[in-house]
Amino acid sequence: ESGGGLLINQAIHTIDYLQDIGGEIKSISGGISKLKNVDLDIEDTAAIKLEFNNGIEAFFSGTLCNFSNTSISLKVYCQGGNYTIRDGQLFLNRNGEEKILEKDEKGEIKDYYGASHEIEIKSFYDSLGNNEKLYLSLSESLKSLKIITDIYERGDLK
Repeated sequence: ESGGGLLINQAIHTIDYLQDIGGEIKSISGGISKLKNVDLDIEDTAAIKLEFNNGIEAFFSGTLCNFSNTSISLKVYCQGGNYTIRDGQLFLNRNGEEKILEKDEKGEIKDYYGASHEIEIKSFYDSLGNNEKLYLSLSESLKSLKIITDIYERGDLK
């Protein structure tokens, strides 16, 4: 009825971010579950740890059980501070001071979609019959899909 669960419908974009930052996956642990929609065959909650070949570790958690839409928050910890993507903005926090580095100029689309949906859809239609290169290649798209498929194949849905 829903077309897919949390990972494939909502979280794939966050997993795109993590894969872009971390690179090739070394291992995946954690699990997916049905906390609210127990009668459906899909997950509504996930807690996943990704370890990358370069030593970077990432932790992802997400749920469809919120009472209202909330934007994603992605935080990257670095030696001299941390970067956060939240509410369509990129922040740098150094020594307790936060400053905005970049804003996502979304236009007239839903806030949680971000600007890339509009760019990708336009790129797809422009490429039909014009031999133009897609905004995001198929090989890049398949990387995040493989991560999600690997999580599903673990069989940890409870």
